[in-house]
Amino acid sequence: MRKSVVRFTPWIGTNYVDGFRSLRVLLVCESHYGGKLHERPTVTPEIVKALALGERHPRATGKLRRHPHFAKIMAALTNVRKGFSLAEKKEFWGSVAYYNFLQEFVSNARVTPSPHLWEQGASAFTEVVDVLAPELIVCFSKRTAIVSRRWLVAYQ
Repeated sequence: MRKSVVRFTPWIGTNYVDGFRSLRVLLVCESHYGGKLHERPTVTPEIVKALALGERHPRATGKLRRHPHFAKIMAALTNVRKGFSLAEKKEFWGSVAYYNFLQEFVSNARVTPSPHLWEQGASAFTEVVDVLAPELIVCFSKRTAIVSRRWLVAYQ
């Protein structure tokens, strides 16, 4: 049995199998940002719960503000430009999977990840695709789209 190379567990909505508009959709972004001390396997689901759904983050002393990144993803997929209700957010995030390609934190958004991080991320990405079997993969980063496409073509 092969050891998993996925360091950050993806967010998998409770209705992912039924899908978003009947498709299993994997949303792929580039990375988490911050110091290495915050790296842990559960960080992606924790962040989605806190910043997309407004739930309390287990390591925060107070409630975190929601982040526009997650509303923009919803707007892109629903083709709706408005404020979303909590019910709409729960329905959307409950029907998709969300994954960050890079498997290490990047210090900040303006830092270009090293080739090693992209290679490491590609191995984990193919593992996630195998397990989740998405019918649609949507990348929210040009660099991630280029790398993931290259790896998926070579992988098949």
